[in-house]
Amino acid sequence: MFGGAKGPRLLCRFVSHVDGDAVTDAWARATKSGTPQEVVCVFLMGSEVAPASDLATAIADQRKRQRTTNVTLIPVDARTWDAHVPLDAPVIAKTLLARLKAGQ
Repeated sequence: MFGGAKGPRLLCRFVSHVDGDAVTDAWARATKSGTPQEVVCVFLMGSEVAPASDLATAIADQRKRQRTTNVTLIPVDARTWDAHVPLDAPVIAKTLLARLKAGQ
């Protein structure tokens, strides 16, 4: 049933405040969660979310440090399902977020 198509590994991490420290921690855990070739997408959810510019800086720093192109991190406001979705996010992640926001 679920063994058909291969896609990214979808992970979710709940924190009280989505900020630079939470991004760093979630990124480190994501890089350890699978093989180096595996695509990993992390939904970083919290009831408080730092400004988008702060999150973008933290994510850019992690991309430079880790040199991994297979991790995508999506900060999500758990109160409203608003998310800062990067353009290169996997389609399945965008679809899931749209369904959550629509209440499906």
